[in-house]
Amino acid sequence: MKEHPRLFTGQADGCNAGGIGGFFMVRAILDGRKTQTRFPVPWVVRAGRRYINHWHSITMRYHVGDRLWVRVTWKPSIHMPRAVCRLLLTITDVRSEYLQKISEEDAVAEGVASAKEFADLWNGLYAAKGYGWEDNPSVVAVMFARMQESA
Repeated sequence: MKEHPRLFTGQADGCNAGGIGGFFMVRAILDGRKTQTRFPVPWVVRAGRRYINHWHSITMRYHVGDRLWVRVTWKPSIHMPRAVCRLLLTITDVRSEYLQKISEEDAVAEGVASAKEFADLWNGLYAAKGYGWEDNPSVVAVMFARMQESA
C-alpha cells in the first residue's frame, strides 16, 4: 500500500479553480457527495503530433487499497506536509477511460449536479492545459472512500 498526496481543486458558485473552489470539493468529500476524481493522462508530443502516454496508463501509480491524503488549508497547499493531513481516502477502484464516457451517476459522484456541470468544472481546470472536454482526453478515474479518523 502506498500513500499519495492529492490536491483537490474545483470551482463552484462562480469561484475560480483552487481557493474557495478547492474547499468546495473537500466539503463534497466530507459530506459524502464526492467519491470519485479524474485527471488527464499526459499527452506525449512527437513530431508535432499528440499521443496518449500509454506507458503512464500501463504503469499507473494508483492501485486499489492505496491511500490518498488530501492537501488543504496550507499556503500553498502543494507544500503541505503529510503530518498535518486530517483527511485520508482509500482507493476502491481505478480505471482508465475517455473523459466523455463519464455517466450522469459518475458525474454526481464527482461532487457536482450533472455531467454538464462536470464538463464546465473540467474545462475550468484543464482546458487551458490542452485537456479540454472537447478534446476528450484519456483520464484516470479513481474511486475512493473516506477513512474514519483514528483517535
